[in-house]
Amino acid sequence: MNNKGMFRTDSLLRIPELILLSGLILCVFGLLGILIPYLGPATSIAGIVCGFWLSGYAVMTILFPFKASGERIVTIIGSLLCSITFLTVGALVCEFIGNRAFSYLSDPGVTPFFTSIILLYTTIFVLIALIVVYTRSDRITISDFISEAGSELHKYVPIVAAGLLTILLFLGVALWILSAAQPAETTELWLLNMNHTAADYPTSVHAGEGLTSIIGIHNQEKNTRFFLVTKIQNDTISSRPVILDKGEMTEFPVIINNLTGSQGDKVKITYNLFTEDGLNTTPFRSVSESIRIL
Repeated sequence: MNNKGMFRTDSLLRIPELILLSGLILCVFGLLGILIPYLGPATSIAGIVCGFWLSGYAVMTILFPFKASGERIVTIIGSLLCSITFLTVGALVCEFIGNRAFSYLSDPGVTPFFTSIILLYTTIFVLIALIVVYTRSDRITISDFISEAGSELHKYVPIVAAGLLTILLFLGVALWILSAAQPAETTELWLLNMNHTAADYPTSVHAGEGLTSIIGIHNQEKNTRFFLVTKIQNDTISSRPVILDKGEMTEFPVIINNLTGSQGDKVKITYNLFTEDGLNTTPFRSVSESIRIL
């Protein structure tokens, strides 16, 4: 029986079939997650369980094809480590590429869809890795690793393999933590007086007088279009669009021409910042001031 090529019979499982099946599973789950966004988390879990473990098992049976059936547990454990390594590296690839290719996916509501994109990127990575491994499997036989005479090599191969995979996993997780540990930046909204300082705000006006306040916005989001809605009590008196690139800051006056009310009344003025697609939802940011009518 030929020990090289497509139908090697001396491995624990048929490697080409494993590779094709694992790649098919990952592609199917990845595409399902993209076509049906709300299935994103389910497809991720299913893809990891079915695809990544199967891929890892395929790799381990190629690299470390033990002859003794009692040593299959080593292959199974090694395949888990291999799968986690694939997932970690794939996630790092997605962090580097995906955030740029899909930078508009900043709204938390699209997280399941973005999870599916992570799975798709990782699928591509795993398929490339498995193609390399398959090419290697056509050039080697089990006798290249373990001889019939009872070589002691098999006692050390699992330890070396587990150590290398653990190191890869540790490096992947460390890089992931370092990339995710950057301080979170959020869009800022603030209120200033006419001197552009955050102190000595006006606290009272005469009935019928106007009021001018300075609003500052520093955009740290990928969204670039906002709306500033000004309210007196519960009544909207103005709404203006604000366009800011990420990292850009602006300050502008908000003028209220006529504040009405009885003497002694306290009027609450609220400045609500909305994203363009969330104008009818809870304000994205909000500041307010209380003015007493004289």
